[in-house]
Amino acid sequence: MKQQMGYTLVELIVVICVLGLMLGFTLPKVEEVVVADPFQKTSRTLLTLIRNLKQAAVADQKTYLLNIDLHRNRIWETEETMTEEVAKQIEEKAIQLAKGVWFSKVTVAGEDTATAGIARVRFYPKGYSDPAEIGLEDGKRQRRTFIVEPFLSEVRMVEEG
Repeated sequence: MKQQMGYTLVELIVVICVLGLMLGFTLPKVEEVVVADPFQKTSRTLLTLIRNLKQAAVADQKTYLLNIDLHRNRIWETEETMTEEVAKQIEEKAIQLAKGVWFSKVTVAGEDTATAGIARVRFYPKGYSDPAEIGLEDGKRQRRTFIVEPFLSEVRMVEEG
């Protein structure tokens, strides 16, 4: 009698179907945790905004500012030569942080650490920025600090809790 050395096509199809069912049940949970988590969403928004401002400053040859309102938990971008009227209009359309997420502190080089008011991080046309640390926190005691390095294009993210 001959020994069977592999799997039949039917066995392989059954295994693939079982794996597909398992993925079908687990992926929505993973998406819920990763995509729907307000802290994660806010973190991604902040990272994207900082990266975009660094790139835009070089591409447009303008100085951009990331405005962080620690009291109202809002962020918006402006350009340094904008009129005050235009800057106010943009501020009215600021991005509101997700409910339950807030800025804990913002430190910009050469300034005291801000825990209230509006802090500004500048991004310059030559590709550098103000060194800054932006702290985010939520009600679950998750803490994250975003470190904006002056000469690097990437932003470091440090988990603190």
